[in-house]
Amino acid sequence: MLHRVVRALVIAVACLLATAASAAERVALLIGNAAYTHVPALPNPVNDAASLGTSLERLGFTVEHADNLDYDAMRRVLIDFSSRAAGAEIALVFYAGHGIEIDRQNYLVPVDARLASDRAVMLEAIPLDTVLMAVEGATKLKVVLLDACRDNPFVNQMRRSGATRSIGRGLARVEPNTGTLIGFAAKEGTTANDGDGAHSPYTQALLDNVEQPGLEISLMFRRIRDSVLKETGGQQEPFAYGSLPSENIYLVPPGATGAPEPQSPPQALVSAPPEDRQVWETIKDTSSAAVLSSFVARYPGSVYAELAKARLEEIRAEQAEKKAEKQAALPPPAAPPPVEETRRPTGSWFVIMGSYKHNDRGRAVGRRDQLLAKGVDAYLIDTDDYSNLTNGLYAVVLGPYSKSEASAELARVKRHVGDAYIKSGN
Repeated sequence: MLHRVVRALVIAVACLLATAASAAERVALLIGNAAYTHVPALPNPVNDAASLGTSLERLGFTVEHADNLDYDAMRRVLIDFSSRAAGAEIALVFYAGHGIEIDRQNYLVPVDARLASDRAVMLEAIPLDTVLMAVEGATKLKVVLLDACRDNPFVNQMRRSGATRSIGRGLARVEPNTGTLIGFAAKEGTTANDGDGAHSPYTQALLDNVEQPGLEISLMFRRIRDSVLKETGGQQEPFAYGSLPSENIYLVPPGATGAPEPQSPPQALVSAPPEDRQVWETIKDTSSAAVLSSFVARYPGSVYAELAKARLEEIRAEQAEKKAEKQAALPPPAAPPPVEETRRPTGSWFVIMGSYKHNDRGRAVGRRDQLLAKGVDAYLIDTDDYSNLTNGLYAVVLGPYSKSEASAELARVKRHVGDAYIKSGN
């Protein structure tokens, strides 16, 4: 106990000094997607993201934590995070939830995704490339950690649209740019275990190693690999894909190792309060559900865990009340008006710049109007009218074009819409 307290105090002092130098030098975004609408919920992603966020806060990171995000919410938090990551020394994104690989491209799955076909993945899921773009502005180190290699239930129900399109098991290998490290919970083509405890094996290994003083980051991921292999009986092997500079990189510098543990500690330290009480005194006034959840997971048998659970119930009740008040103030949803555009395609290829459910028509119109203001001649189509596009959506499009014309137009459009792509309407 004494050793843990001394080490925690030393790490805390080192992190405070680092934070004082520049509060924005380390930023992190943690996403836990568990409450999926169309497949069974996952047990651990929310706990995984909350606990790792608490550890990173102790290491001087400015942390944003978001759970159970739908497609639009995931895109918004990544856009916001890309602004905070610009100019930071280290930018880190951790995602726990479902992921899928189509034609060697990796996607993270929002909680509202249906993924009824392989084509739907490109419309309803978030490309890994979008996450990599969100950390691109960091100056020293960009880290993306994916606890997303689970046995994916979407694959079994997914229609295949073509014999040449492959659907992989787990995630596909990636080749990151310089200064980027990508950690998979399981290596290419394999799946990860969600675990029987409060955390998945991969996240637990992260928590066990990420706050170790003087542990160089490449060695840290090798230790995580060994730990998960041991925990899963050799069934799961994490893998890190990286292109790092030659210099050593530490999340906790070697200088924070502290003095050797004394053989005869002073009486004042021997009689120090228990660790759970010390931590509770620090966090008892917090309004963060993530911090309280992490405390309960770390000290489940503590008397203070009951106090933390009571405070959690209060916070969740307050959040539910605010949400109900906000929803009550909204006008009832109106039936979507007919799409006013009269043009109809006569060619083969379109540039797709966003797709939205029928009850989100306002967002589709907003995207179209933003592009029109930028000089892009965008318009809406109702995909119920186009049998080869995913039905039941409004799509913001340009076209029709020949394939070569659509490809050329796509390059121009990507100055305004990063996730645009081309698609045949035949």
